[in-house]
Amino acid sequence: MNYGKKFEENVKDDWERFLPDSPIIRLQDQQSGYAGNSSNICDYIAFTSGKLFLLECKETKENTFNFAKLTQYDDLLNYKDYDNTYPGVTIWFSKHDKVVWVSINEIERMKKEGKKSVNIKMLDTKEYKIYEIPSKKKRVYLTCDFNILRSVEK
Repeated sequence: MNYGKKFEENVKDDWERFLPDSPIIRLQDQQSGYAGNSSNICDYIAFTSGKLFLLECKETKENTFNFAKLTQYDDLLNYKDYDNTYPGVTIWFSKHDKVVWVSINEIERMKKEGKKSVNIKMLDTKEYKIYEIPSKKKRVYLTCDFNILRSVEK
């Protein structure tokens, strides 16, 4: 199993651990056409504190997460204007032991401003709403407390 797939599983486990009264539903990968092209809009649909999250999970060993790797961008963008709906990406910067959540609204804003990626250094600037998920390192993976998403605002 690759790091990205294991990270996806850990997101579900951690969501259930830290938000036990908040459902999270895995959308199984649907292969459409070419190998590796998923037809799902995201990895998980989750609900907490009156908010519906469409969570896509990504892992990168780099200092950046390139938007070109977000093949679900257009699909997630379709849900950005629904009330109490928060489409976004949970990114594990594995080299830095950091997990963040970025709304698709912020990614759209970054792209309009000419950005091509989310950089780990953006966490320090506060220029964009990037939510760092409180995490503790185990051996390789992190345990992530997703309670911070209860406070997400559009």
